Amino acid sequence: MRVYRPLAERPAGRGGRGGFTVEREEGAFRVRGAQVERMVVMNDLEDEEALLWLERQFYRLGLTEALQKAGAAEGTPVHIGQGTLTWGEPGLRLPVRRRRGG
Repeated sequence: MRVYRPLAERPAGRGGRGGFTVEREEGAFRVRGAQVERMVVMNDLEDEEALLWLERQFYRLGLTEALQKAGAAEGTPVHIGQGTLTWGEPGLRLPVRRRRGG
């Protein structure tokens, strides 16, 4: 089993809870880390607005990039704590950068 530790050299977030690991499982990925697991537990995974918030937080933490580097493809399940999100759907998409009009 291959384990990716994208934040190993970066200090954990406030209170030491910011680190996470990404592990490849059979046809899926498992993300472990107190902060990301707490985020999933505290949000309604059926609510579009909550999923967009998670998406921004995961991008900020580097989780989106870590999953991309680990080889997550469209439709890949990603297990975080007791929740499961799908790569490419709301919650786990690469954010679209909007250009400021001019």
